Amino acid sequence: MSGTLNVIAGAFVAGSTNMRELIFFRFALGASTIIILGAIPLYMNELAPSRMRGDLVELHAVFLHTWLRHSLFWMSFWTSGGLKAW
Repeated sequence: MSGTLNVIAGAFVAGSTNMRELIFFRFALGASTIIILGAIPLYMNELAPSRMRGDLVELHAVFLHTWLRHSLFWMSFWTSGGLKAW
């Protein structure tokens, strides 16, 4: 269900015609993304062999946090003036 909501909200974000639509569907897109990110470790836990369960779920968390840290760093770097600020 959250995957369907994600696709529909993404389509409405791409085709939004005013700011109110864009904000509403961005919120729906973010909510469905959070649901998906919470469901992935549960799904991986069900499918993985018992000896690999903890490692795979931890690997998912490590990649998610690494991606978030890098994206926030580069976002703050380029919005603060980039190389000119140095």
